[in-house]
Amino acid sequence: MLKKVFVCEDEPAIAKLIKLRLGADGIKDVTIFDNGEKLSEHIKNEIPDLLLLDIMIPGIDGMSVLKNLKADDKTKNIKIIMLTALSKESDIVKCLDNGADDYITKPFSPAELSSRVKKILR
Repeated sequence: MLKKVFVCEDEPAIAKLIKLRLGADGIKDVTIFDNGEKLSEHIKNEIPDLLLLDIMIPGIDGMSVLKNLKADDKTKNIKIIMLTALSKESDIVKCLDNGADDYITKPFSPAELSSRVKKILR
């Protein structure tokens, strides 16, 4: 499965865990971004198959990134899984209503992450 995945996560340990788990699942093309600006700049030139997006990131927050990507014809079809510590129902509903394909709360199980990523990339 040759898929390109971007991960926007400002916590290095979590980003590393995600990259290792995806690698174990055969997804080798994983690019990590630690803030919303870097991700938003990079996505203008390279479109991923999937974006794992934290909400509470430096610079442009994940909710704004989500809205911007879904509002742009060039990026509106990117699959996006929100991966965040925000677990209130209102946060989840807001993300899904704004176009997120899935929502995983931290702390998360690597096995669950793996299953949800595979489901979306099918």
